[in-house]
Amino acid sequence: MIAVIADDLSGAAELAGAAAKFGLRAEVHTVFNARADAELVAVDTDTRSLPAPEAARRVAEITRAIHAVQPTWIYKKTDSVLRGHVRKEIEAILSVTGQTRALLIPANPSKQRIIRGGVYFVNGTPLAETSFARDPEHPRRSSRVAELLALNSVEKTCVVPDATCAADLASHAQDVDATTLTAGGVDFFQALLRTKLAAAAHDDRFAQAARVESTHQFGAKPHTLFVCGSAAAWDNGCAEECRAHQVPIVVMPEELFAGSGNLSAIRDWHDAVAKALHAHSGVMLAVGRGSHTRSPAVPRELLARLIDATVHALASQTVERIFLEGGATAAALLQRMNWTRLDALATGLIGVAVLRPANGPLLFIKPGSYPWPTEVWPAV
Repeated sequence: MIAVIADDLSGAAELAGAAAKFGLRAEVHTVFNARADAELVAVDTDTRSLPAPEAARRVAEITRAIHAVQPTWIYKKTDSVLRGHVRKEIEAILSVTGQTRALLIPANPSKQRIIRGGVYFVNGTPLAETSFARDPEHPRRSSRVAELLALNSVEKTCVVPDATCAADLASHAQDVDATTLTAGGVDFFQALLRTKLAAAAHDDRFAQAARVESTHQFGAKPHTLFVCGSAAAWDNGCAEECRAHQVPIVVMPEELFAGSGNLSAIRDWHDAVAKALHAHSGVMLAVGRGSHTRSPAVPRELLARLIDATVHALASQTVERIFLEGGATAAALLQRMNWTRLDALATGLIGVAVLRPANGPLLFIKPGSYPWPTEVWPAV
């Protein structure tokens, strides 16, 4: 078994989906199940928003459970722009596995996120000059990787090399042995899979799985619910995308966004969502504010209200597909629905993972900082 340890659900889902594309049987667990017989298990530790000491403690505990079943190798999935407690969680894993160093490559050149000269760039712009500088929990106010991770000039335990293209990743994937914990984003993980799994034997299976799954997912227009709790998605034009494709948006009312517990306002919002779902094949349910707009309520309270509205919508109308933006949003829904073990499906959608809980709808999950692929919209 290959084990992936991710600090949020979208990361766990993304890497499980990548493994499924290589023909591996992959699962996502929110509670690690040691009896799983999948070839890859991606575990969501749900630690990005925790205090650093608690995040490290939880990651070490989960790593001990994973290490006990003797996985073939462990990959630490990190946020592509290093939000969360990346270094502390890596150190927690090393303390359990006994490995001597981590090779961390968060860059995703396929999405124009690269590291050059120790500086992180997003679409050619230094990280600190992008919307990530306004992230509500982990603002990226520096573009230098060493500063983001508090690494000193002689740091050898956690190595973060430059990575500007796929060839760089392939080269670094060769520079790994049993003493090295591999960590980072989906591009480096795929480079490792190609190296470790003799990718030539899997390419045909990958292409066939992608074609079959895409046909299955987008051959009809079942009821679809988009759920967006990500300020980054709103910053990146989520609302404009929906309007361009005539998908109605039902945003959280201002009164509730401001923290009011007015039951009448809550009922009215829930009813508005249900009415929209009955009238349209696709609806967007969202907090509906970008990173410039702050609420007196803490983020987890807003997310809880969004999930309340989502569960009410699912009770009012059969929904075959749910599109979830943001790992915290997806994790909150899974927790509420008690979905702890999900199959990852191969898909041709770039940057989107597709999971299926037992007896549940298809779940499409992506980070809030990436747009939905264009293939999604004609089927809504």
